[in-house]
Amino acid sequence: MGLDLPDNVVLDEHEAKEMAAEWGVGIPSSIKVGPGEGVGGMDLAYPLVMKVCGTDYIHKTELGGVHLNISNFEELEVIHREMADRFPEASFLVEEQVQGGVEMIIGLVDDQTFGHVIMVGMGGVLTELLRDVVFLSLPVTRNEVEMALDDLKGGDLLKGFRGIEADRESFIELVCSVADAAWKNRGSLIEMDLNPVIVNKDGATAVDVKIVMKG
Repeated sequence: MGLDLPDNVVLDEHEAKEMAAEWGVGIPSSIKVGPGEGVGGMDLAYPLVMKVCGTDYIHKTELGGVHLNISNFEELEVIHREMADRFPEASFLVEEQVQGGVEMIIGLVDDQTFGHVIMVGMGGVLTELLRDVVFLSLPVTRNEVEMALDDLKGGDLLKGFRGIEADRESFIELVCSVADAAWKNRGSLIEMDLNPVIVNKDGATAVDVKIVMKG
């Protein structure tokens, strides 16, 4: 789903995650660091992730704007200096890294033909390659969500395939919460991508969120 939509408002990742959290989406603990600000005194648990944050940096990974597995403060300082040199006008998002689990995607779009549609499937960097997704028109029921997950080729990963620990129920609840919020805000919400949503033994956490609101 593209985010280059004229006359609409694309939120930066920090704003998008704050809005998503209000809708019941689990997000990592994070701190936003503005241009010229330091990274000292952060009450976050390592390992950490640092990302460039801003509406000009939607495709952060392709730009080299994401650093994972930051294990200590000294490493965090070095990476912050390097990224601040590369993106001098940008803010940065420092957040706790979610460990393990299955990567899923939840997408929402206001389609001119079908109305508000939710997409659920296998997520992460291979989403476009695998194309293992299903689409449901809003509003949706919990039973429809469960059936949609069963239709995925990778759906068994959420059921403990080969010992993988993933809280499938938490993911189902998350999909339902997002679908409900999208339906209630269908007059203003244009598009929303949660990718990846990491589903592990502790629940379902959206580690990247993109939201487009009507301008």
